[in-house]
Amino acid sequence: MLIHFDITPGKQADFEAATTQHVHNIRERDPSYSLYNLTRDRDCDTRYVSMQLFESWETQLAHQTYDYVLEMMPAMSACLSGPPTVEWLEVVA
Repeated sequence: MLIHFDITPGKQADFEAATTQHVHNIRERDPSYSLYNLTRDRDCDTRYVSMQLFESWETQLAHQTYDYVLEMMPAMSACLSGPPTVEWLEVVA
């Protein structure tokens, strides 16, 4: 899964701080994710992409209900200039 975030100019540091803590929590607490990264567009400093690879659809749905995920959402959402877009991908090889 790829999630594209457009951030309000000047909110990049706040978004990165909230998301860095979130990525750390996922890596520590959720072994069903084999990849969970945040990247920044090299050409647009207000555009970010989260790359996620999870065990199954069920584990991804469960992830959305965890306290530490729900607690992080307001801090991240406060930085967004619009709703994120999601690309659902399937592993082929």
